[in-house]
Amino acid sequence: MKSNSVVSNAYDLTPLGKLLSKDVDLETIDDFHLVECAINSEAFYIRMRPDWAPLGAARFEELVEDKYYDNTVLFRALKDFIIQFGISGDPEKARKWSGKEIMDDVPGGESNLPKIAFQRGMLSYAGSGPNSRETQIFFTLIDTDWLGREPWEQPFAEIVYNVDILDGVYYDYQEGPDQGRIWNEGYAYLRAEFPLLTYLDYCRILRTEEILKKHDENDLENGYLKDVIDELDRETNQVKDIQAKAVEQFGYKVYFIEFALVIVVLALVYCLIYRFADTRNSKAE
Repeated sequence: MKSNSVVSNAYDLTPLGKLLSKDVDLETIDDFHLVECAINSEAFYIRMRPDWAPLGAARFEELVEDKYYDNTVLFRALKDFIIQFGISGDPEKARKWSGKEIMDDVPGGESNLPKIAFQRGMLSYAGSGPNSRETQIFFTLIDTDWLGREPWEQPFAEIVYNVDILDGVYYDYQEGPDQGRIWNEGYAYLRAEFPLLTYLDYCRILRTEEILKKHDENDLENGYLKDVIDELDRETNQVKDIQAKAVEQFGYKVYFIEFALVIVVLALVYCLIYRFADTRNSKAE
């Protein structure tokens, strides 16, 4: 098992790693997943919170793995309240998941789950009664205590990067689209009567190797995690500035000093290894 310090260092070295590990107990980091979604080709990142709602988080991940939310319409958008989605445009997928409700993640009691106050960017299920959670989800647009009063309204995830993408959703239709007609007539009904609706492009769960991978120039050009990566660049430039000032003041002696320090460190490491090996040999004898 890896030590907490090793795990922490690994996640702290990448922008996505920082998003996943922030305020999370590193002993349980493997239980937390990062989901990349996009609207109008612009990515945002959702962190799953199984510590809040294990059943809800697991169901959402199942649906993402099945690509249920790819090209899914955001059919109910109420400004300064919620954005609701979760009726698939793929009739086969809609039938597959219809009627597959899950139990509620009820805070307190035997579950020992925390009661979570709704904040902007959190995700929860749009249910119709106890144990009615299925596929319909909503994003919360404001911090509010009005939500969360029902047992099925326990948050199960949160947007941890680019939550402002929700401000660009088309809101003018509000509750105009009829859910019954979406189910019966499909997206053809929406395209004909509500042509400006916003859609999710896709959602996908990121693998650990993607999260721990350092991002290249293509990521910068796409604008993903730009402000996080800019912060890392600033830190790197600060180090370079310090080095440049040292060279300016002391000349190229700085590089010789750095080289000498490396030699000293390597010598110390060699001595420690030699001493450790010698100790083991003595014990063996």
